[in-house]
Order: sequence, then structure tokens, then C-alpha cells
Amino acid sequence: MSNSDILLFEFVTRIAYNVEGLSNELKWYFSQYLTFHFSKTLSVNQIQNIENKKASQLYKSNDEIKETALVFSVEDRIWSVASIQLLQAQAKRIDDRIVSRRIDKLLKELISICRTL
Repeated sequence: MSNSDILLFEFVTRIAYNVEGLSNELKWYFSQYLTFHFSKTLSVNQIQNIENKKASQLYKSNDEIKETALVFSVEDRIWSVASIQLLQAQAKRIDDRIVSRRIDKLLKELISICRTL
């Protein structure tokens, strides 16, 4: 069990799951991707606990996102952005244009934040 993996999982889920209008289908898709990725380092209970209790908590500001992202390596920040891009690609595949645009805006903000670190 890696504490950094717990923090990274929580970071990505808090960002992604709070996109306004994100459908259950997209949440399920992203959850399956994250579960597969983190299943080697986190237990199913840890994953479910984060998704059920922490993922719904909004970040209050970009400063809070930046503060959280500071603890991650450059590779983890890149992985975070790439994961959100994967979610956006799925939104495009199912033709959810509104959510896709919201994710695009979120990605631009996240990339901008990561560049300043």
C-alpha cells in the first residue's frame, strides 16, 4: 500500500467526479480504469472508500489543487492529466459534447496549474 497512490487516486477522482453533468456511465468507465490502474497497490476497500467518501468533495479553488499537486512527482502530474484526457475521449465517444467541453476547460486549468509547479 502506497500513501502516494492513495493521494493520487483521491486527487484524480475529486477532480474528475466533480465535473458538472458527468453521467453515471462516464463515472463507471473512469472508475473501472482507475481500479485497474491502482489494483496492484490499493485494495478494493481502499478504492471504494475513496470513491464513496472522498471523491465527491470539491476542491475549493485552483490554489487547493495546486497545493495538493505539489506533493506529486512530475510523472504523477502527467499521469493525472492523461487520465482526465482519457475521460474526455470517452465523453467524445459517447457524444456528450457538453461534458467534453467542461472536461476540456478543466484540463486547461489543470495543465496551467501543473506548469507553475
